[in-house]
Amino acid sequence: MSRRRWFRLMRWTAPLCVLTALTLVGTWLDWWSALVGHRVAAWNWVERVSWFVAIGSGVATAVAAFAARRRDQDPPGASNVSMIADTVVIIAGEAYAMPRVVGGVAASIPARRASSGGGADPINQVNERDRLAAALRTDRSSVILVHGRAGGGKTTLVRWVLRETGLARELREHDLGAGPPLDVRALLDDIALGTAVGKRRRPGEDLLSRLEAAMQAPDDEPVTILVQNAQRLVDPDRYSVTSLELNEAFEILSGGLRRVKVILELRDLPVASTAAGWFKDAPRIGIDGLPPQDFGTYVEQLDAADRLGLSSLARTKPDLLYNVLQGVPRRAQLFRTVLTLAGRRLNARELAELLAREAPSARAGRLSEVLVEWLSDEQRLVVIALAAYRVPVTAEQVSGLLANETAAGRVAVVLPELVESTVITAVGHRYHLLSPEVHDELARRPDGPARLLPAAADLLSRCRRPIKSVKRVEDLDLHFAELDIRIRAELWLSAYSLINEMERALSRWQAGHLMLAAREALAGNLGKPFRELQNDNALGCIYLSRGRIDDARTAFESAVQHASRANWRHGRRKLFINLAAVHWEAGDAAQAGEYYLGALGMAEEEYDALDQAAALSGLAKCLRRRGAYPEAIRRGHAALSLAQNGGHRSAVDIAISLARWHSELRDVDEADRLWGIADEAAREHPEDPSLRVRCLDARADLLLDTGYLAEAARIAHQAVTWARELQDPVTVLQARTTLAMVFLRNGHPEQARREIQGADRYRLANRSLVVLALQALTAFATDSETEARSLFRDLQREAVKRHTRDDRDFAAWDFEGLAIVGQRVGSGKPLDSAVEAFRRARDVTPVPPPVLRDRLKFMLELLRVNAAPGEFDAVLATASGTEPKFEPS
Repeated sequence: MSRRRWFRLMRWTAPLCVLTALTLVGTWLDWWSALVGHRVAAWNWVERVSWFVAIGSGVATAVAAFAARRRDQDPPGASNVSMIADTVVIIAGEAYAMPRVVGGVAASIPARRASSGGGADPINQVNERDRLAAALRTDRSSVILVHGRAGGGKTTLVRWVLRETGLARELREHDLGAGPPLDVRALLDDIALGTAVGKRRRPGEDLLSRLEAAMQAPDDEPVTILVQNAQRLVDPDRYSVTSLELNEAFEILSGGLRRVKVILELRDLPVASTAAGWFKDAPRIGIDGLPPQDFGTYVEQLDAADRLGLSSLARTKPDLLYNVLQGVPRRAQLFRTVLTLAGRRLNARELAELLAREAPSARAGRLSEVLVEWLSDEQRLVVIALAAYRVPVTAEQVSGLLANETAAGRVAVVLPELVESTVITAVGHRYHLLSPEVHDELARRPDGPARLLPAAADLLSRCRRPIKSVKRVEDLDLHFAELDIRIRAELWLSAYSLINEMERALSRWQAGHLMLAAREALAGNLGKPFRELQNDNALGCIYLSRGRIDDARTAFESAVQHASRANWRHGRRKLFINLAAVHWEAGDAAQAGEYYLGALGMAEEEYDALDQAAALSGLAKCLRRRGAYPEAIRRGHAALSLAQNGGHRSAVDIAISLARWHSELRDVDEADRLWGIADEAAREHPEDPSLRVRCLDARADLLLDTGYLAEAARIAHQAVTWARELQDPVTVLQARTTLAMVFLRNGHPEQARREIQGADRYRLANRSLVVLALQALTAFATDSETEARSLFRDLQREAVKRHTRDDRDFAAWDFEGLAIVGQRVGSGKPLDSAVEAFRRARDVTPVPPPVLRDRLKFMLELLRVNAAPGEFDAVLATASGTEPKFEPS
């Protein structure tokens, strides 16, 4: 039993024991008769007991008074109410207008105790406050999403609830604006403190496994973690958590026995590719400004001594103040800043009435305009410099930008003045202009930051690391800041050059998508067809990796037009290969094959061996999907020979594909030989560690095909761990699918279900149908039949889409048949349509590859438990290709 439960039990048991003891003693000494009689001895004992009670009461009163005084002296943010003994992870904070980076790569800054921030109490914000408090009080751990516009009161609400629930006292804090992103190691360091398992890993154990162990101890010491500026954890394109490891850490934290609460505070809700896992179960609490009564209290506390007249106005004209500031705390702070700058020259009522004359949509802009007007010339110049940078910078960087416009040493004097008046914010030793409204106002001014942008970009360029010394994505923060400045300054060519330089580093962490917004801004502004072609091609590749098929097709087609204008046949050939990949990802192997054939013809004409290898490899994949194994293998070997002769890394993936196809045909020796070629080629390219990870994943598949289940699981788990570290979602999906199949084969459907749900996070629509099939089967095997039937319907819908595009996609027909059986078996409905789907698959592959045949049969056998006698005979015979065929006489 936990200590908290013991305390609760003792709180009720102790008084009961005391009363019982007094009753027994009184009976033994015959007090009760003495109280109505005249026995002096008994009355002496009553008097003595009264002394003890009086002394005990006095001591208790003194202790309570001491505790109350100590509580009143606690720093703001500390709590005296120990209502919940939880571990809480709060991921909070407003996102700076900073470059987006991938979280979860670097080690976090050391945790520190909470500061006093948080502002006023949301006195009457009962609904949101109670919902957050209720979520914190639940027995199981969970992730909580608190979202809303910047300055809308999210941090105020979160900190107030933490104080009231007793969770702020042991707060540890990570600031993603001032330090590196949050990662699993930082979470483990905080959560493992005081646990029985500790944070030290056993040999071969990965960080997530250690985190999972730390979450299995419900009685361990409580920990509270605050992570500010959580928007930096979110992919700006998908609004999902970027780091694969961190995403899975949230999954672990939301389902452990230890009571961990994760509060993500951010402007926009992240999305999930599937409504599953921690995101599906996370409570959502939207904050879009405070209600009138709370806002009035908040404003009063901003000017508690009423030096600015703000408190008086909040009491006498609450409606006026609420209407002009729209209940947004950040605007109330801006309002106070204007009054502070103006001094006695402007009072609160005059400023409120000035704003009231504006249209509601223009009031925030007008408030920012007044603020800028009340700045001194020196102050305005420094604020403009900060707006040019748009990220936290040092005093030296501001001075460097204003070297020709202000006297030496003045910047160091003005910056603290601006911090004190709350115009800007200090983040460690760096300074930052936070308000987007002030940024917008300065951008409209003729003397605004635009004139400083080229110089600001050049100054950051001198400060950033050389690309060759970049060890993690976070090392590119200044590169991203410089790129943002160059794009705002419309320095298109220098921005284009910087993007190409950065992508060489980003490709190591599968993070090229971080260039999406910048490349979209460059499109159409590069002047020459060759540059536009390269930019459109890169955009198409990013869109394709994100599953945005139509956007990818449009970008590649635009690039083809630029290649035609530039008469660049080499580029046109490569674009045909990329367009083939678009059709492949869309599930149209036939159309993809046409593009690969076109690219192959052009490559053969111009004797380009590597492009021939790429086209042949793609063509082989299309042929295999359509059941033409001999031709697919012939083309694949030709591609492998060309890639090997050129010493190109593509030889790894080509050899892996060939090994898998030979394994499906039960040609084990050839499969092993080809895997050895892939592994050797991967070792020749140490600059790309993802090649070795893909080899591991392929090895696990080959072991699964040959029945070595334990070894397959061990290697697949290692592949998952390494792929997460490299941000490689495709390999994570494939290796987890292997793990799910191993667990299912070994009779552990619960573990299989967990693994396949982990794989499904990275599945794109209409792709990897086996993942959806295993999700449905594991739901069925764990008695979640309603969910299983829903998943089988999804599988049928996606399978139909695939074979509608290409009616020779035999796997799509097989999966449709499986989906129909899953929906109908045991319901009394006929399985004729399933038999017909399997028959269409066997029209393409009369004798299916042995491994695929056995795998399909295994899946069908899992569903047979609900079948009526004889109901499955025709299904199994057709699916396995053993159905009798009757030739017409």
